[in-house]
Amino acid sequence: MRYAQTLDSLSQMAAAMRVDIYEKEHAEGKGIVISIGSGLMMATMDALRTCKVALEYGKAERDNPHFPDFLSLAMEWADYVCIHAWFSITKPDRLVNLLAPYPGEKIFWKSNENLFVGHRFETFADMVTHLNDKENYTVNPLATSASYSNLYGHYD
Repeated sequence: MRYAQTLDSLSQMAAAMRVDIYEKEHAEGKGIVISIGSGLMMATMDALRTCKVALEYGKAERDNPHFPDFLSLAMEWADYVCIHAWFSITKPDRLVNLLAPYPGEKIFWKSNENLFVGHRFETFADMVTHLNDKENYTVNPLATSASYSNLYGHYD
């Protein structure tokens, strides 16, 4: 059964699961930005016309036992999920393990770390251009099918 068919239901589930999300009033799509760092999150959300929801994957989300369930609902609702992060203190392991079960064609990322899921972009401009024009979608040549959890093990 689908529970997050509308933004209102996704917002309600986020509130019930204690996940802070930020909603853009006018968006041309149902993209979700997940970021490490609120500055990156806001800049990415502003640049992506197709982004409707953003969240910062901070300590509160990493420690929230309901976050994996929320991510499941969000992946069902979203056109895509875009990870824009600069990993310095926080490591990508847990987030990558959470995203690994989902279809790679819905996951896009720009990061200083290789996430081994979905489609990677070399530059922020390339990511924005691509996600703002999903009509011309082609497989990103930098995408990889390797599983992060297979290479590094699960983060616990």
